Order: sequence, then C-alpha cells, then structure tokens
Amino acid sequence: MPEPRPKCIKKVLHAGKGAVPDYRTGTKALFHYETLKPKDPVKPEVGMPESRDDYDVIDNTRRSWPGGYGKPLELIFGKKFQLPVFETCLRSMLVDEVSQFDIELSELCTYPMVSKKLRDLAKPHDKGHSHGHDSHMCAAALSAGTGYDELDELMRDPRPLRFIFHLLSVTQPEEYEAEGWQLTSEEKMQSVETLRLQGNQLFSQYHWAVN
Repeated sequence: MPEPRPKCIKKVLHAGKGAVPDYRTGTKALFHYETLKPKDPVKPEVGMPESRDDYDVIDNTRRSWPGGYGKPLELIFGKKFQLPVFETCLRSMLVDEVSQFDIELSELCTYPMVSKKLRDLAKPHDKGHSHGHDSHMCAAALSAGTGYDELDELMRDPRPLRFIFHLLSVTQPEEYEAEGWQLTSEEKMQSVETLRLQGNQLFSQYHWAVN
C-alpha cells in the first residue's frame, strides 16, 4: 500500500539564524508571506510545478491592498488562528529564514475566508480597526463572493497552494503586553484586578499628596 502524500512539503530557500524558537501559547511571530496558485490543475502523481512561471500570485503581504496587506502578518500561537497550517509551517522555521511550503487542499479550506478578512482589514477606511471587532466569517456568508476575483476563483476551483514564508521575528509572551482580544477569561479577570489595585495605589498617592 503506497504511503499517503504529506500534507505540507517544505523547502528552505534561505537559511535562518540561531536555533528554532520556543513556539508556545502566546508566542508572537511576525512574517511576510506570498501565496502562489498553480495555473493548471495539479496531478497527484506529478506534484506541484517547480517553475514560478506556472503560478499566479494570489496574496503578497508586501503588496498594498487589494493584492496584499502592505505589512507583515502577526500571528499569536494558540489563539485559534483560522488557518492552523500556518502555525505548523512557522514552528519549523528559524528567524530570518525564507522557506517554501507546498500545502495540500485539505489544509486550506478556510484560506479564502482568512485572506478576505485580512484584506478587508487592510482597506484604507478600515485602518485602526481592532481584532476585537472582527466578526466570525463562515462559508455561507461568502455565497455572494468575497469581493476579490482571485479568491472567488479559488473557491470555484480549489487547488493546493504554494506559500513562501519569511520569518522576521519571534517574541515570547513575557516580552510584550498582550492586547485585550488575546486574553482568556481568567487573564482578563486578572488584568481587571491588577488595574483596580493600580488605581487604588494612585488614588492613595494622590490623597497623601494633597493632604
């Protein structure tokens, strides 16, 4: 019986530096990525084409909207990012590494929805929009289309995709202050209590100062 095809095949294009970071819940990865769609259907026995000329570019974080986001993507591990395979890819990477990942269609069902959401956030009139106001996106909500031709075409004719990741930096949870949307219910309660104690302390300092 033949072995099943791997769902994600990696090829290092540019070596990174140091050791593989400790990726854990709350670890923040900052990275650029480019998404390439094969122009022709991919035959399993042949695999993904090698030449870049055989691909169309769907997304590129270095491009401005609507072809990209105009800035690197920030991913917080363990916070239920809607494209889990991105975490899988990043876990294998070193800082400053550039790698290519060929990903099977079964891992990419949510890709058009995720890309639409990220592009919408990058629209000029959406600047300043916070993660806390993001609405859940489901397939039914996209029945009329995503608003982006290449994503609509990908939904009509799904294919495995090639991603090129460039990992810029990795920051551990204790090295940055988490935003409200990243906190669990318990962490939010702890944050409220901390703010209450800080407020009481400031009030006491002010009270003694005026007296």
